[in-house]
Amino acid sequence: MNNGTIVDILTNSASAMAAGNNTLEQTIALGTAAAEITGNAGEAGNALKSVSMRIRGIDEDTGQFSESLDNLKETIYDLTGVSVMQDANTYKSTYDILKQISDVWNTLAGKAQAETLEALFGKEQTDAGNTILSNFDSAENAMVSMTRSSGNAMEAMNGIFDSVDYKLNRLKETGVGIGQNLFGGDDMKASIDILNKFAEAVDFLTGKLGLFGTVGAGLGIGAFIQNLDWLKCRAAKIA
Repeated sequence: MNNGTIVDILTNSASAMAAGNNTLEQTIALGTAAAEITGNAGEAGNALKSVSMRIRGIDEDTGQFSESLDNLKETIYDLTGVSVMQDANTYKSTYDILKQISDVWNTLAGKAQAETLEALFGKEQTDAGNTILSNFDSAENAMVSMTRSSGNAMEAMNGIFDSVDYKLNRLKETGVGIGQNLFGGDDMKASIDILNKFAEAVDFLTGKLGLFGTVGAGLGIGAFIQNLDWLKCRAAKIA
């Protein structure tokens, strides 16, 4: 998994996955499980977007609540025995739902698997969905790697914070305007769009440390996750 792959996964999925109660780590981990097999980060991101929206009854194409998805919770429970709800009013994270389904995946008949994939991911994303559910160990390994590496990465990142300040200030001067609630819940889509646009800043960081690195090493990913609050504070100061 290279740097661009992870950015592509987040660009396509981060907003919907955040709304689906997933952490950034969980989003990267699920995207990893799909993309390392399919080799298509865009497809992996789209699959995550679809499943997180459909579970909540939202049509992935229109972004509106869909009557056709009203019974999806019951459908998934009938097919897999897994509830998508934590309680009467709260959805489980997409990561936890897929984890629980993956635990029983190999016990389901082929027809039940096919119906589950279409219900969760829609007709266009069933291949990526099957890859995630069949390859969930990769998602769990990625989570472990990011957790273990995050502390060590903090010290390595300190040396380039001033340079990040410079990049953020330069972006503001060119009108990108990154200062408003970077990575905030309602603004996640806009924030990720901005992230995609300031590729020069990402290139700078990855050139210095391999910011995202590989999922196997995990060092850069952990640093990036740990420093989101730092970036938010810096962006607010220059807004």
